[in-house]
Amino acid sequence: MKANDLDIKINYETYTKADVIDWAHNADTTIKAIWEQIRDWDSKQWAVFAYFDFDAYMIDDISDLDIDTDEVKIGGQYLRVLTDDEADDAEDEYLDEYLEESVYSQIPDHLRNYFDGEAWKDDNSCCRGEDLAHYDGQEREYKVDDELIYIYRN
Repeated sequence: MKANDLDIKINYETYTKADVIDWAHNADTTIKAIWEQIRDWDSKQWAVFAYFDFDAYMIDDISDLDIDTDEVKIGGQYLRVLTDDEADDAEDEYLDEYLEESVYSQIPDHLRNYFDGEAWKDDNSCCRGEDLAHYDGQEREYKVDDELIYIYRN
């Protein structure tokens, strides 16, 4: 991003300084105040902004996010904001926990060596949204510049 310009692409639409002016007007604040908050945002923060339909009133909350935690609370919602690799790892961890808590406990000890947990995970890892978005089962994808970001609501 240039010093006083915005040129960020989200889901194939480019946002510019004109959008910053609109956001400032919509939030009844100054362009400078908006700019100072968004100029250093990372891809995850931009994805959260897109998730909330570019609601300028969310800018303060998004700027304050510690988005690298497992889950964030914003706008009364609990969200997981993950890169593609992070989402794969989170689903793998979820399936491992499910295996331990629900599947292995149902298999008699003398038969556990015959059960292929990795094959089971491969068969059951079709929908990350169902595994990671406990609120609605939806995986929301945002392409911020060239990085894919996924949001899951819990």
